[in-house]
Amino acid sequence: MSQALYRKYRPSRFDTVSGQGHIVQTIQNEIKDGTIAHAYLFSGPRGVGKTTIARLLAKTINCDGRKKDSAEPCGDCSHCKSFDENSAMDIIEIDAASHTGVDNVRENIIEALRFAPVSGKYKIFIIDEVHMLSTNAFNALLKTLEEPPAYGIFILATTEIHKIPQTIISRCQRFDFHRLSQEEIIKRLSMVINAEGITADDSVLESIARLSEGCLRDAESLLGQILALGEKDISQELASIILPLTNAKTINLILEACDALNAKPGLLELISFVQSGGSIKHLNDDLIEQCRENMMLALENNIGLAKKYNWYLEVFLKARVTSAPESIPQLPLEMAIIEICSSQSQASVDSGRQEEGRVLETKPEPQKHEVQKNEQIASVEQAQPKQKAVFSIEDLKAKWNRCVEEAGKVNMALPLVLQHGVPIETSSDGVIIGFERSFHFDTMNQPKNLGILSGAIERVMQGSVNVFVKQIEAKKEKPLQNLVDAFGGLVVE
Repeated sequence: MSQALYRKYRPSRFDTVSGQGHIVQTIQNEIKDGTIAHAYLFSGPRGVGKTTIARLLAKTINCDGRKKDSAEPCGDCSHCKSFDENSAMDIIEIDAASHTGVDNVRENIIEALRFAPVSGKYKIFIIDEVHMLSTNAFNALLKTLEEPPAYGIFILATTEIHKIPQTIISRCQRFDFHRLSQEEIIKRLSMVINAEGITADDSVLESIARLSEGCLRDAESLLGQILALGEKDISQELASIILPLTNAKTINLILEACDALNAKPGLLELISFVQSGGSIKHLNDDLIEQCRENMMLALENNIGLAKKYNWYLEVFLKARVTSAPESIPQLPLEMAIIEICSSQSQASVDSGRQEEGRVLETKPEPQKHEVQKNEQIASVEQAQPKQKAVFSIEDLKAKWNRCVEEAGKVNMALPLVLQHGVPIETSSDGVIIGFERSFHFDTMNQPKNLGILSGAIERVMQGSVNVFVKQIEAKKEKPLQNLVDAFGGLVVE
């Protein structure tokens, strides 16, 4: 059976560790100065080097051939050789995920500590996923950490530091590991393929580094799957057999649809991407990365364009953390595209389009009209003359859902906004539609959208009418009274 790359090329010296330089330097200084702590706590994401550095620390402090001014193991002494062969009796590795109980702590740690090291200076316990220990197990471990024998050293590793009792944390020297940068991962992968006698396109290594999200073990696993294809020259086309499908064309088409306020082509491209086997998670990440890059570039020359991409980032980031049904994995992204196309500020869009050299259609500025009770509302003149509605506001309310559906035939994104609208009243100029949230009010307070709604009402109500929008005060929720209305009963003060 072939050995996994992350095991085959696991660093045997500190100077071959990728990333975590701040931790490596501190530990090496302690080794040189002879100031080794009795307990360490390594926390951070999976696959970033916690166990690797723990094993190197254990190997180095028991090395017989280490030079006085060096913090690297010699690699030739009996201790180093037994360690490399996984037969070092003074180094005990425990997986807390499968040994959670207090009995395991007593048997594997407390009892083992009663006996001095077999041949080395220290007896080292490496406890992985330590957060999985039970409360009683932590209490038993705490007593040992408080008064360990001089030869006992503990190295605790966890991906969930918040689950570790503060009493344990306070008795350990804590190191926080971080995700590796793409440059660090690419450098490591380049070393591996050179050692394997393989060549690969730079784009392949870049794709692996991006997909691994800072986890070196994941990156090496992906590379191992590609090398298993048995080719000596790895092209992007060959790697695509293993790597999740990513498509720059899809990203560009989605962003173009958002820029044009036309959701349909973006949604169709998204569906095509999913049907071809593309990864929604990675597509969302690529969209976020592209929007961030566009935003940073625009900051130098056009703040309006930068604001637009900042808005895109907010929406795509929200989609990134929104759960979706397994049968419709693209749903959060579909909602994001529709939200952008239906609600982004026209001023920001116009600024962005001017920056990109597009020819813009001139749109009239909204006009404001006085209505009853001297309330100020936002409105826009339509092409037809001002005309009072020939129907009552009650009739419009009764058929409002049909009007919303009719508007959706022209712009599929508008119903998401109009469903929050409420017909308020008719005036001498036309009908007034109210919206509680400024988000929805601003979206409808655009000439194009008002025109679409006016046409929809005309087709449903069989009467030509101007449409105005107004922001109204949000209704205050009364949760307790709502429960009473729903289930009956009385509110007792």
